[in-house]
Amino acid sequence: QTTLEKYLEGDKINSEDHPHLEFESPKYGYGEQPMIDNLNTLLGLKTSILPYLFNISDPEGTKARLKKYEDSLPSIIEGHEHYRSLRMVKACRSYLEAMQTCPEDRATKYLLEFEELKLRVAANPRDVWGYRDLGAVYFEQKRYSEAVTWLNMMLEKASIPPEGSSREFLNYHKDSLIYANKTIGASYLEVGNPKYAVPYLKRALELNPDDPEIQSLFRKAEQ
Repeated sequence: QTTLEKYLEGDKINSEDHPHLEFESPKYGYGEQPMIDNLNTLLGLKTSILPYLFNISDPEGTKARLKKYEDSLPSIIEGHEHYRSLRMVKACRSYLEAMQTCPEDRATKYLLEFEELKLRVAANPRDVWGYRDLGAVYFEQKRYSEAVTWLNMMLEKASIPPEGSSREFLNYHKDSLIYANKTIGASYLEVGNPKYAVPYLKRALELNPDDPEIQSLFRKAEQ
């Protein structure tokens, strides 16, 4: 209640009992930023729930666990901000920071599955962006087998761009093919299977022969 009073202090409440009509659009326009700003504001005003807990068998242990949950919140909100702006790899990094702070948080583990991206590619099996970002976030988590699975699905189902694609999309599509082959190759190297990496890195080099990172990975795979 105290936190809520601080948050609402000085503002007009728009409710049935106290209607306040607005004749202009919100100052932000319409977007995600108000939600992120509100979450950060509430985070700054938060109060501990410990005084409201009774009959705790392990008060000190409970306090320590709650502190880990609280300490992970800034990283989670940062991750949400990246996610809402479609910066999936940055969102993944923020969620991983939260997991390092509070490994037992099952909600953060769920966020790291990126289930909405899976639903997206299920609805549109030729969605290059969805496959690419799924591969990227699993590679970021060192979940190499899953990264390879999603990127191979992209190569199988979305290797040919749709007819009539714009030049911008064609460039993105080619870059995604390079990324998929390079990342699959890098994944096989990470798990100690260089011979499986070679054909993918060779294909990546065919598409982008001047990329020094791909050249380095290819030399490593051929050793």
